Amino acid sequence: MSENRCCCKKNLLDNDLEQVEKIKKIIDKYKGKNGALIPALHEAQDA
Repeated sequence: MSENRCCCKKNLLDNDLEQVEKIKKIIDKYKGKNGALIPALHEAQDA
């Protein structure tokens, strides 16, 4: 299975890359769980 990767990373600052990684972890945490959209958005907003 291929993994989708962002091709715009080269234009991001180091701080932005850290934020992207935090959000990816949140997405992975809630992936496939019913009713998880709002909790995931709340957690991403606080990240």
